[in-house]
Amino acid sequence: MTESEAVFLRSAVSASGGRDGNFSFTCPSCGGYCIGVRKSRFDLIIAHCSGCGLHVREKTIEKGA
Repeated sequence: MTESEAVFLRSAVSASGGRDGNFSFTCPSCGGYCIGVRKSRFDLIIAHCSGCGLHVREKTIEKGA
């Protein structure tokens, strides 16, 4: 995982607020619009930026915190 992906993942984890479901946030890299989904049942977080295309899919949510 690159440093920019790690920063992006931390932003996504923070934006999820620890709750399951959909969320949105501002990309820490380009300032673009990002969407994500958190599923604690599967210990999974997925997020994507529509601006720069950064994308993360992580199995261990706590890893990015």
